[in-house]
Amino acid sequence: MRKIIAKMKNTKTPIDGHELYLYESDTGFSWVVGSWKKNVDHHMMNTIWKEGFKSGILFPDSYQEFKEAWEDGSYEIDGCRYYNENEFDVVQEGWEENMEDF
Repeated sequence: MRKIIAKMKNTKTPIDGHELYLYESDTGFSWVVGSWKKNVDHHMMNTIWKEGFKSGILFPDSYQEFKEAWEDGSYEIDGCRYYNENEFDVVQEGWEENMEDF
């Protein structure tokens, strides 16, 4: 499985300009978010809120409740965030799954 560190762009979400750890999807047509550094967590939280709000996916009743659930760990990320190659630049090929900065 191909893994990359990618600097996000063109998503029109708060994650643009930040690095994510992506791996190639089973289909080979998109990339799945594997993880991100701790200093990107707030941006990822806001990206998930924005995407969920826009798509109508139900979160806790308000942004404040969502933020509290995110911060206390009770909100579970679905693990299915997909991006296409026009939404990032490759910074580095490969990454280790046990990186300490997560």
